[in-house]
Amino acid sequence: MSMFDPKTYSKYVMMIFFLVVLITSYLIVKPVVTAALTAVVLAYLFYPLFKFINKYIKKNWISSTIVFCIIFLVITLSFFWILNTLLKEVFVIYTIGEQRLVSGNILGIDCNVNPVICNKVNFLKDNLKLQYYIKEYLVKFRELLTNSIDHFVFSIPKRLVEFIVALFIAFFLIRDGEHIFNRSRAIFTLKEHHEKSLVKQFNDTIFAVVYGHLIISLSAGFFGALGFWIFDIPSPIFWGIIIALLALLPLIGGSVVWVVACITLFLNGHVTSGILLFIYSLIFISGLEFFMKPKIIGEKANIHPIFIIVGVIGGLSLFGFIGFIVGPVILALLVTFFEIIEQEKITIEVK
Repeated sequence: MSMFDPKTYSKYVMMIFFLVVLITSYLIVKPVVTAALTAVVLAYLFYPLFKFINKYIKKNWISSTIVFCIIFLVITLSFFWILNTLLKEVFVIYTIGEQRLVSGNILGIDCNVNPVICNKVNFLKDNLKLQYYIKEYLVKFRELLTNSIDHFVFSIPKRLVEFIVALFIAFFLIRDGEHIFNRSRAIFTLKEHHEKSLVKQFNDTIFAVVYGHLIISLSAGFFGALGFWIFDIPSPIFWGIIIALLALLPLIGGSVVWVVACITLFLNGHVTSGILLFIYSLIFISGLEFFMKPKIIGEKANIHPIFIIVGVIGGLSLFGFIGFIVGPVILALLVTFFEIIEQEKITIEVK
């Protein structure tokens, strides 16, 4: 008697075929994973704007096209403005540093105000060996900067393609968002309360990361630039951007920048300005970073801060800048899945 079962055979063939298609699909999608994740985040962030516009226009494709144009303008204009500012200011700072090295006044201290400190610090005029090493590092820094710019220029076509792909995926996600979400619900037949838990965790984590990290960091950068401009610190916009970038990184913050600025003011005899900048920065920069940020994250994300920190660092390493948001969201969903499994296990044991 034959042991051949057509139904079992058919089932295994379908499973193998499904696995082949799944693996092949992954290999096809792999090059644009970062762009797709970027699109998901953009679609989520701009979906409320789409709903608002569509409330008056009543045409999904027109509303999504308007949002598409807004996303494009916001990202491209912001990118080129930041890039232009950074490039100009970096070369200005490099030139000033080189001039100070030649003069021997490396910190730019006013010797009429602080002659003792000035004489102790400005020993470079007589220390030719140290001057040589610093000049070597400046040359290496210039080479590194030039290579970084070259690398960036050559990577523009790839980044441009990723950007365009992300925008188009975001367009369709915004336009067909509700339909895609409903189809996903039908495929992943989760219990209603588990589904709500996942959606809530997704929403809360993105809110916490975007508003608790991104918006707070940008605000810290804005207040940093404003404070530096008020107290006449050179290149305030550049330092504001640096403060914002440092504020994005866990456990670092923008205090590294404004503390040095305060010390520089003190050394140059501007004691009142140094004290006022210190108080201003403590309230409007560090206050945002160390008080507002944990408050927003703690209240909304509902997960341990270590997952946010690890998610940000790992996400940036794996996905680039968008990993700043994607990393914590993925870890938060993982935690929620474990909670669901634990709840189901308890339910089974009770039964």
